[in-house]
Amino acid sequence: MAIHRSLVIFAIVALKTPAISLATDFVVGDDDGWKLGIKYEDWAKGKQFFVGDTLVFKYNATVHNVYKVKGDNFKSCTVPSTIAWAHSLEMIQLSWQPPAINGTFAASTAIVMVG
Repeated sequence: MAIHRSLVIFAIVALKTPAISLATDFVVGDDDGWKLGIKYEDWAKGKQFFVGDTLVFKYNATVHNVYKVKGDNFKSCTVPSTIAWAHSLEMIQLSWQPPAINGTFAASTAIVMVG
C-alpha cells in the first residue's frame, strides 16, 4: 500500500513539474507596457499562452487606473466599485476554468484601464 501511494505521488509530481518549469512571463505590450493607444491584439498575435504562464502588466499608476473585472463587466464596459490597482506592476497567472454545462467557457477575468 505504501509503495502504491508513493508511485501515485511521484506520478503527480512528475506530471506537474514540466508545466511549472516551462511557464513563461509575458510583459503585456512588451517595451510599451500597458497603456492607451496600443493594439494588444497585434501584440498577442503569434504568441501561445498556456496555463501557468503569467501576464505582467506594467503601467503608469499616476496617469491610469487599472481594474481587474469579470468578463460580463468587461463586455458592458462597467467599472467596478472595487479599488483600482495602483502598483504600476501587476501579475496575473493564467489558470484553467472548466467549461460551463452548455459547452461554452464561463466568463473569465479581464483587465481594464480607465483614464
